[in-house]
Amino acid sequence: PERWAPLQSSMAPKYVPPHRRRLATSTFDRVYCVNLRRRPERWAHFEAAAAGIVDARRFEAIDGDDEMTLSESSFAFDWDATRNATYDRHVAPGPRRASAGECGCALSHVALWRVIVDEAVGKTLILEDDASFRGDFRERLEELPTTNWDVLYLGFSDRGERRPISKTKSCDIFEPEFGFQTHAYALTNDAAARLLRHLPVRGPLDVWLAENHWFGLSVRCAVVRGEGWRGTGAWLVDQRRPLRSDVPRSSRLLLRSREDDDEDQSSSSRLLSDGLKALSLSPGEDEEESPSLLQGRTD
Repeated sequence: PERWAPLQSSMAPKYVPPHRRRLATSTFDRVYCVNLRRRPERWAHFEAAAAGIVDARRFEAIDGDDEMTLSESSFAFDWDATRNATYDRHVAPGPRRASAGECGCALSHVALWRVIVDEAVGKTLILEDDASFRGDFRERLEELPTTNWDVLYLGFSDRGERRPISKTKSCDIFEPEFGFQTHAYALTNDAAARLLRHLPVRGPLDVWLAENHWFGLSVRCAVVRGEGWRGTGAWLVDQRRPLRSDVPRSSRLLLRSREDDDEDQSSSSRLLSDGLKALSLSPGEDEEESPSLLQGRTD
């Protein structure tokens, strides 16, 4: 069954007159926002921020702290951060053990892909509850192509080269080489079906997608031209800051040796600091400079 339902909210969304309710439905068949049941305050903030912009259904996220989640076959905890390290200066190469939060995040998106396929939904915009919209989001969205893409990122943190695809009145459309984040992307029904055929997700969802080149899907990113960090383009959807993430990043931790594993098999004891003081870094600290700051940077 579909994992979405309204939550009681103390922050009622503002009234939007009927003539302004076009929202994003002309571009997408459905819009979902992923939200943990134990995070009603984040849903309330998203509802208020999204009023008059997107008409999103709440999709209940899978909680990585739930013991049942740990046995889910659609996710593999062991992964390798070697290629990730090429694009993130805070990451050292080597094996990792994904965090419970990364497991829950990945399985939440997988569950949504299944809904899209099972219910034959067309183009679907998937948002996370920390999504933050530009003031002119609807106007910029109307410029974007509705065809010739399988996955369209409206918010992302791309790395490496950008392959130009097209231009609209105010936006640049490009194909990314690599990147992080899953807080704002759209995908087609066929794309969801293809991704499901390549399960399990191995490690963090965003890295799994990028490392596998999105399994041959046509991936596009849209940025507002001339804005953002050093004019490299501003995203239509950012992540709200400051906001502590519910998803600890295993890429910044190193896996213990097998001898240590024999002594203690708990997932939390299998993680060690990689010398980069990852535990003292606030989520997203390296990205505060710009979503595109580390393009091609390996220092």
